[in-house]
Amino acid sequence: GTTEVTVSVGVEMILSAPIYHADQGDPDTLAETLIAAQQNLQEAGSAQIIEEAVADKGYHKADTLLECAEAVVRIEGRSALEIFGAPDDVKLRSCATLFACVSPVGSVFDRLLGKYFHGERDGKTLRLVGIAPEGK
Repeated sequence: GTTEVTVSVGVEMILSAPIYHADQGDPDTLAETLIAAQQNLQEAGSAQIIEEAVADKGYHKADTLLECAEAVVRIEGRSALEIFGAPDDVKLRSCATLFACVSPVGSVFDRLLGKYFHGERDGKTLRLVGIAPEGK
């Protein structure tokens, strides 16, 4: 198997170290590892939010983006603000809005917006891409 280790650089603390089968590449397990690390932080009573990940090549794949979005949709009992903190909850809405605009209706991005933002796309993002009229 392979091990992914999530370390908090600021406090030099291991947040998670799951072991995966060798047939699962790092891009296939990144979302799950980061969510586990964030949950471990919260269970330890920390208010720290994971803000970035340093990863091996391959994390830019579209499949990884979809897996990360699916993983967020699966989280129960917490708001986007509770999961990501501010201002990243706002960034999540903006990014989900952008990706929903170029995805099929009912995509994971639509589901994410439905779950955390009452199905409302971000107006500023829509204006910036020329979909919403100015002032709305």
